[in-house]
Amino acid sequence: MLEPSNDGHTGLSCVAILIRASDLVNYLSIAGAVVCLAASLGIAAWGVVARYLLNNSLIWNEEAATYLFIWLTFLGAGIVYKEGGHPSVQFLLVRFSPFSRRILLLLGDLVVMAMGMVLAFFGARLLPIVAIRSAASIPMSMAIPYLAPVLGGAVLILHALVQIRDDMVKPLAGGAREDQ
Repeated sequence: MLEPSNDGHTGLSCVAILIRASDLVNYLSIAGAVVCLAASLGIAAWGVVARYLLNNSLIWNEEAATYLFIWLTFLGAGIVYKEGGHPSVQFLLVRFSPFSRRILLLLGDLVVMAMGMVLAFFGARLLPIVAIRSAASIPMSMAIPYLAPVLGGAVLILHALVQIRDDMVKPLAGGAREDQ
């Protein structure tokens, strides 16, 4: 639905676009994580069946499961951050004033954003180097597993931007964040 932006024009505000993008990316990340987990479990199960029932060990199953787990890890980091599921020290935050809590939450979000920037930047620098290499037992470019930290870092940056905005706008309850 279109809503007026700050400049009076009808359309989506930058904040609304950012929030919707974060929600869409989170939905796609969840879908990707489910696919990675299901495929990894299926590959591991097939490896066991092939080895112990068919007496024919697969040479590619462990490597494929490892790459899927790498993707699952980086997708999951963004999902858990957006949902507020990472461990935090809530009992300490309640001891601070609302203003101090807001500053501490903001600092935490800035650290997450900085980590996302490091992952995205250095991961992107590695991509051209590894793109010419192939996986050991699977005919694919090594750029595919190395793309996970790049996209995972970008997702963390996006979610951190939305969280920083929320930390600055939403009132704080007795604890850290109302939604956690």
